[in-house]
Amino acid sequence: MIHLRAVEIGRVLAERYALVRPLAEGAMATVWVAEDRDTGGEVAIKSISLDAAGWRAEVRDRFMKEARLLALARHEHLVGVRDVGETEDGFLYLVLDLLDGETLADRITRDPPLDWKEAGAISLAITRGVAALHHAGIVHRDLKPANIVLHQTKEGTVPKIIDLGISKVRAAAADPELCATLTATGQVLGTPQYMSYEQALGDPDVDARSDVWALGVILYEMLARRRPFEAPNANAVLAAIRRKDAPALAEVASDVPAALAKLVDRCLLTEREGRFKDAAEMAEALEIALCSAAADPTPAEPPPEAKKPASTSSPRLSPPPITTPKPRRSRAVAALFLAAGAAVLGATIAVVVTKDRAPTPLAPTKPTSSAAAATTQPEAPRAKPTPIPTQAGATPTSAPAIRPVVQATSTTATSASPPATRPALTTTRGGTKPLTQVNEAGF
Repeated sequence: MIHLRAVEIGRVLAERYALVRPLAEGAMATVWVAEDRDTGGEVAIKSISLDAAGWRAEVRDRFMKEARLLALARHEHLVGVRDVGETEDGFLYLVLDLLDGETLADRITRDPPLDWKEAGAISLAITRGVAALHHAGIVHRDLKPANIVLHQTKEGTVPKIIDLGISKVRAAAADPELCATLTATGQVLGTPQYMSYEQALGDPDVDARSDVWALGVILYEMLARRRPFEAPNANAVLAAIRRKDAPALAEVASDVPAALAKLVDRCLLTEREGRFKDAAEMAEALEIALCSAAADPTPAEPPPEAKKPASTSSPRLSPPPITTPKPRRSRAVAALFLAAGAAVLGATIAVVVTKDRAPTPLAPTKPTSSAAAATTQPEAPRAKPTPIPTQAGATPTSAPAIRPVVQATSTTATSASPPATRPALTTTRGGTKPLTQVNEAGF
């Protein structure tokens, strides 16, 4: 393989451009600083080795064809193409304007971060440059921050696209794996992180809307300081693009105005029919979005949670509430207890009433004949039960009436009955006693 960098410093191309020093180098391309002997100024020469490209005829044919087209696409934000040629030892070269400044890739990683106004101005400039390419019938297909130089002039910073995709071949557009491999070695045929959805799928029909996608990725990266599709290697990046695994700009850059975030989202639509048809239409929309953002810089709202991938873990179910079964006979038991309580309370009231009255001494009895029939004590008037308060919902139960104790008279009892005011008597082992004494004694 012939290396211009190793042996050709001072070599003159086309009897006009003398190579001074190498500026950058890749696997198949080398950029040189050269002296233009006709003008006395310095130019940049980008040379591509046909030997490194496998001497494929399509590489040479496409390089020469697009170089001539680019000479017609003149724009202030495109690096100027001054000449094109081929050496006898297998090198194709482009003579370009020599620029002074850092690449956009270096600026993105340097502090302070770009604010949305600076990022919008740079994006508008390069979008207008790509619009000039589209107007000339050229699709770049390799737009990225490393191919954009922030050229410093007396008037200020002028963004310029330097790599116009000259080295890309038609077959590479349908072979993203080939693009990824060549990019990993020399960044010549494309960079997966900026490839459109249709390029990642290997669609050979690549048009201006693929450049619109790349412009959206670049603006996304300037605003968020990260790319929408990140992965450890080229194949994983292509897989992420196919899966549409890109967080919305509002999720990663909360200070971006809504109008600008909406434009970026449109550029990254996987269905290219929904994107801007070309860079010219995008430039018009971007200019309007920047004016809207200046008037209303309200940040965009993050997407709702429903748009996020659902968790793969099963939701934890809450245990059902524990209910204690109610006893079926609760009311019956309560009524029984209330009835027993009412009986005890009634008996207590009767004892208190009889205890408060003074007992009347018994009159001496005269013996009667054996033929005298035994008589019974007349019944005392029934005591009116005291109403018992019941709980809410319980069925009230009336207390049973307290019946007087029937006294059996001895053979010595007289026919005269005791007055109604006497206390009730009962017969015990110790003789006849008042009922109050029996209750108090516990018998």
